[in-house]
Amino acid sequence: MDRLPQGLVERSRILQLIRQAEITAKQRQYQRDYAQTNINFYKEPPDENWKAAWSVTEGLIKLIRDEVVAKGADFMVVTISDSYQVNPKPKKRQDFMEEYQIKNLFYPDQRIANFGKQEGIPVFRLAEPLLQVAESQGKCLHGFENALPCEGHWNIWGNQVAGRLMAEQVCQRVAAQNSLKQSVNPTSQGG
Repeated sequence: MDRLPQGLVERSRILQLIRQAEITAKQRQYQRDYAQTNINFYKEPPDENWKAAWSVTEGLIKLIRDEVVAKGADFMVVTISDSYQVNPKPKKRQDFMEEYQIKNLFYPDQRIANFGKQEGIPVFRLAEPLLQVAESQGKCLHGFENALPCEGHWNIWGNQVAGRLMAEQVCQRVAAQNSLKQSVNPTSQGG
């Protein structure tokens, strides 16, 4: 259908119906593929494609770190949250995990943190502190009123909380580095 001239399709109700059926089938397949990809994100790699994807991800982190350090700058990885990880309702998280046989919603964050330890890369896992805030406040950090509640991207509040937590982490890291510099060279001025 994609190769037929648009004018022909516009003049034929049968071709329009076939085209609509084709679009609907493609959308269903996309949703199935996307759902499976989304679920496998939380699990040990189930196949060679996922192993390769993780290998590429880890390789890119290492490459970026090497380039940043080569330029004399500091490098740190921050893993952000997914809406399922920080849903303020424990039952929603548990139901999601049971439905898709997920053992650990924080698998990707832990994997990146373990890789960071291996490579000497500092990693700040943001999802766990965000979950604590979401649960204590009983509010969603993801989702918007005009979309699915508690799903999708960070909402305004989620961005504010994440920004504050990341800023605190960076400030702690800089303070620790300055303290270390002071202990190594007590005559230098920190800054």
